[in-house]
Amino acid sequence: MVREYEAFRAKLPELLAKYRGKYAVVGGGEVQGIFDSLEEAYKHALERFGIDSRFIIQRIEEERVEYFSPTHVLGLDAVQLS
Repeated sequence: MVREYEAFRAKLPELLAKYRGKYAVVGGGEVQGIFDSLEEAYKHALERFGIDSRFIIQRIEEERVEYFSPTHVLGLDAVQLS
């Protein structure tokens, strides 16, 4: 899926200019379609690639840095160790 994400990032400036806020289906290292909703994108991806294939669906928006902390998500930051 790294290949798909890299393909999406490479096309992002072009996609932002035309399709900001929509959803891109990326498979086989290429953008395969643009859709108004996540549901439409997912339906298309399943029809085109099947459930066992590798594809990603990305919302077309400015990249932002997000920090993910598994410790916080799992609630472990509130656990007291004795």
